[in-house]
Amino acid sequence: MGIREPSPTTPSMREYFYASLFALSMLLALSPDAVLAQDPAPAGSAPGLSVYPHVPGLAQSPHYRFRVRKVGDPGWLSPFAFVTRCATRDEGKGAYYSGAIGGWTHTYCNFEMANNVPVEVEITRLNPATAEPVDIRTAVPHPRRKVRSWRIENGRVYVIFENPALFAVDIDGQLDDMPLPRNPPDGKSFTGQNAIHTVSVFANPFIPDKPDLNDPTVRAVEPGERPPADGDWKTLYFKPGVHRLFTEPWKVGDQYCILNGKNYYIPGDALVHGNFSFRSDTANTIRVFGHGTLTQERITHALHQTPPLAGAQRGLTSALKIGNAVGSRVEGVTLTDSPDHTLWMNGPFNPDPATFNYVRWVKAITWRANGDGITVGDNDFLEDCFIRTQDDGTYLKGRGVRRMVYWTDCNGKALKINMITRMNPDYYADQKLYVEDIDIIYGRSSWPPETFHVVLGGNDDFPVKKGQDGNFNHGSYIVFRNINYEDLLPLRKLIGYRTAGGRKKDLIGIRFENIRAVAPSLYGFENDFRGKEDAWLRDFVLDNVVVGGRQIRSTKDLEINEFVKDMVFANADPATTTFLNRTGYGKWYMREDWSGSVEPADHDLVQHRVHSRKMDISYEAWGQISLGSS
Repeated sequence: MGIREPSPTTPSMREYFYASLFALSMLLALSPDAVLAQDPAPAGSAPGLSVYPHVPGLAQSPHYRFRVRKVGDPGWLSPFAFVTRCATRDEGKGAYYSGAIGGWTHTYCNFEMANNVPVEVEITRLNPATAEPVDIRTAVPHPRRKVRSWRIENGRVYVIFENPALFAVDIDGQLDDMPLPRNPPDGKSFTGQNAIHTVSVFANPFIPDKPDLNDPTVRAVEPGERPPADGDWKTLYFKPGVHRLFTEPWKVGDQYCILNGKNYYIPGDALVHGNFSFRSDTANTIRVFGHGTLTQERITHALHQTPPLAGAQRGLTSALKIGNAVGSRVEGVTLTDSPDHTLWMNGPFNPDPATFNYVRWVKAITWRANGDGITVGDNDFLEDCFIRTQDDGTYLKGRGVRRMVYWTDCNGKALKINMITRMNPDYYADQKLYVEDIDIIYGRSSWPPETFHVVLGGNDDFPVKKGQDGNFNHGSYIVFRNINYEDLLPLRKLIGYRTAGGRKKDLIGIRFENIRAVAPSLYGFENDFRGKEDAWLRDFVLDNVVVGGRQIRSTKDLEINEFVKDMVFANADPATTTFLNRTGYGKWYMREDWSGSVEPADHDLVQHRVHSRKMDISYEAWGQISLGSS
């Protein structure tokens, strides 16, 4: 793709262009069609928008500040700037990826908003030494499609969106312009680079049934107070401030046991040091909710405990575990720096909807080995979460995985498929498992280059489950659809699928529909499918799978071995032609490819024409892009 260099007039033309776009967005935002939810209006709120007070006794992030308002309102609200950090080697903490991302931080805020309410967030970068503002030169939200528009004004970032959303904002090309962290082909790892300070906005839907401290079934827990193990209360309410559930150092037995029939509420102005784990081996109906943070930053990794923990005991350090779940819910909380799998919920299959379990609007950010994201069980839904991990994001199973955001830095696959054949095929006799509407914003790796570094894949190495009527689970119940991999500099390729030997069962009919990766792996690894002599891959469907603007149309576009056959490639002509905009301001689309004349949310509005397989942009500063031969 050849790009003509911008003219010297680029800055002024771009400023004029985006000023015009912003003015248009403001007019749209004030449309009478906007619906304002009639939510209660406590201090620090407006109809349709609510910000929690700051956390008593906790310092804000030294790197960023936030302000938020409804578009058109004169006054701003100030969400608290939380921060989580990867330990450096000098700190001597075990199992952190200190060599690659030591000192990196992630600043975030949580607030509430209603649907169809245009909201504007301001992000200010700070000098940690002086707390003075530092100008931001470029910024890009991810996923782009979650926001309406963004701009930089007076060195600050302003992002406008109109529905609850969880998104990151890349500042000055920290990751969009640099393939970090990585271990390049020459084996010389990028260590010692300046720490990268990332930032996210967590705009959550309102929780309609927040507990009332005047309710006699609600038990308040003051900061500094050990929460009760049990009692005649229904809901445990962690009051604003900083809580500690154990005396350091953490040891087995210090995990706080959550009980069947109880609710645990962490509001947005509370932070809790510790971890939650279920006690009962029978059915557990438990709710953990709120917009506060449950952090494990003071819990040592299992392998660095005294003595080291092994086997099932390793999971005792996880942030939150609910086994034998029946009608359980985890909603809204932020989980940071888990030493092991962050959130694990396992509900036994049951066709009764009243028994379904849900994980919704949860945010997970980890820095350590084995710090996987969120995995749910056979009867569970995983929806609308944000997962940044240094190991695998989600082991795929359950009733549905949808509207998720994934980000991997050092290790792990965003969507890991090595457990899909261990599910009982009877569960999926009349339904599919849809993994859909997924955004993967970064797929990086600090490990040496490996062809199996993927964001969607795995070794399907578990035994194949047999159903009651003798049928086997061949994986044909799973459908991946509407997946957007928007990393401009991916170190992981899109798809890699391999079966293990000794299973004597084929994998059949898995579907991949409308999957799009903005760019191929920087290492040049091809997407691959590899079977074994006794475990073939067959009848897989790739329907509109596009990598770097090129659709996968045949096995010639893949790496496969001799144990793959009868693959189906659908939609030979992609519905949408996407042009990668390397300036970081989004993507360019052909107008005639906009569905129903509706503009995509993640595009730049530029006038252009196509001739002889070239696209001319009417603004000189944007240059000319060759479309190539396909």
